[in-house]
Amino acid sequence: MMRQKAFKSDPLPLTLASEKYVEGTRTQLPVNNRINKPVDIKDVVQFAGQDDKKYLIDGTGQGDYMNYLPTNKFEIPVDTALVLANGTVSSRFRNKMVSPMIWEYSDNYAYKGDLAIMDLLSTNGWKRPVYISTTVPSDQYKGLQKYFIEEGLAYRIAPVKTEGSDPGDYGAIDPDVMYDNMMNKFKWGNAADPSVYLDENNRRMFVNFRRLFGNLGNAMLEAGDTVRAIAAIQRGLEIVPAEKLPHDYFSIVLAEDLIRAGKSDEGLKLLDNITDYAAQYLEYVVRLRGNQRFGLDYSTGINMQALLDIYNMSVKMKLESLTKSVEPLINKYYNQLYRANK
Repeated sequence: MMRQKAFKSDPLPLTLASEKYVEGTRTQLPVNNRINKPVDIKDVVQFAGQDDKKYLIDGTGQGDYMNYLPTNKFEIPVDTALVLANGTVSSRFRNKMVSPMIWEYSDNYAYKGDLAIMDLLSTNGWKRPVYISTTVPSDQYKGLQKYFIEEGLAYRIAPVKTEGSDPGDYGAIDPDVMYDNMMNKFKWGNAADPSVYLDENNRRMFVNFRRLFGNLGNAMLEAGDTVRAIAAIQRGLEIVPAEKLPHDYFSIVLAEDLIRAGKSDEGLKLLDNITDYAAQYLEYVVRLRGNQRFGLDYSTGINMQALLDIYNMSVKMKLESLTKSVEPLINKYYNQLYRANK
């Protein structure tokens, strides 16, 4: 599909032909660091697309030749004037821009999807935006997260070294772009309508949306914009009411933002709700026999983490009454769920 025009979107200028991706070819490409320096990503892609035996490696030592990558460091050229002019890099990040961009591939193998992304980044020339959804598992980032700019429900790949520079799950947040997207452009449907049913997939998506609004509020507070921070937090609380979708681990950032924004009563009330929800779930789990807990590891862990995160926040923010109320719960459920199994 990427090779065909879709509505107003032109085909992607990929260089490897379709037959390079057919079943049974390039299923798994080992990363063999024969070249210990960055190599132009176009050359890496073309190397991986070769069929001549001299470009292959014997993966097992028994004549099982396969394509491979000769380095894990890919150099992507950057036209700095272009990326500033077309908005790939906003003025906010001008001083953090890199040229060239060095992608240090973090996995030991590359798969067809990875090769397609390499091909895209090698030919796009920063002319069109390239995004990775925030819901994509982090093990699929393959080192690109160092160049993520969060703009809402997706990370934009940009030639900006963002690691640890701004608040956010990965990379940095562009608060102005993200605010416009989350508050003005995106539509949240009728999730708040009591008559609209949310299935398990929708519930997972909306707790993630709450977290993203929390990230946005945090970024606005860091930028000194308390008014827009509070507006973002309120929207995160409104898209689905607690009566329909109880607040859990993913809403902790919203509560912290409220406290930092001067709305301590609201923030503490939200933390109490999250604590109660986590404690109720963990109490349910400890009452189950061992074999009845099958499949509950993730939910158990995330609710235990909620208590731990709230405790750590309370210590950091010197919320002594909250610390005293959460600490006994942590000790109780940790002993019953984990120490009892040792």
